[in-house]
Amino acid sequence: MSRYIASIIIFSLLIIGVFYARNATDDVTSAIISAIDDEIINAENEIYDASPVIEAKKIWDGRRSFFSAVVPHDKLDSVDAQFAVCNSWASSDENDEYLAALWNLRAMIGVIRQLDSLSFDRII
Repeated sequence: MSRYIASIIIFSLLIIGVFYARNATDDVTSAIISAIDDEIINAENEIYDASPVIEAKKIWDGRRSFFSAVVPHDKLDSVDAQFAVCNSWASSDENDEYLAALWNLRAMIGVIRQLDSLSFDRII
């Protein structure tokens, strides 16, 4: 009987962990995407502030240890590299390349949000 109770407790903790990880991933990626969207609007209006990208990088760096448990490390390194590309283009006068780098970064974060986060489909 105690094995059944232990199994139920472990399964319940697994479900709670998946819900927590899914919600945490959604919250963090939504905040990052929102900051990137703000910078895309600024770049389309030719306002080169780059502070939203810096804020998004701070959010990303603050939760990188969490993402390293959920997302493959090569994707984490790619996102870090794309943040560096965005920061380098922000200081130049090339608006098209900067917008392309921002959209690419936004797509990378979107992939992490939709495909690389924990879900019940991957467990079952």
